[in-house]
Amino acid sequence: MLEVGLLGLASAGACGPDSAGPDASCEETVHRTFEIATPADAPLQLRIDSCRLDVDACRALCAMMMMRSQLGSNPTSCDVEFRPATVAATATYTVFHGDNGCPIFGFGPAVSAMAAPRSATSRSQGGSSCRV
Repeated sequence: MLEVGLLGLASAGACGPDSAGPDASCEETVHRTFEIATPADAPLQLRIDSCRLDVDACRALCAMMMMRSQLGSNPTSCDVEFRPATVAATATYTVFHGDNGCPIFGFGPAVSAMAAPRSATSRSQGGSSCRV
């Protein structure tokens, strides 16, 4: 039986030239720790064992835990601690918000959620949009 515990910590990211304007909450960096009881199910145990042998394989462990928790599967970093009966995998990832005047990506040029497209174009050229 698989036992997984979740611990999360979020910190707000900064957007725009200063982080006090309407872009202040465009993105947030999340650090989520997954406590995994070992031995785990076969696919998860394979990723645990691979990570134990090769640090470059640890990101796949965090990606699997994020996917199983329905958090996406693209960690920006993964820190793993091996304990006697558990593994603690801390995934760091970024959540982008499309509110508070943040640009919306993926639909042509960046468009602000609260401003007219003309305003968003000048914002992008001025360098005050959120980083991607």
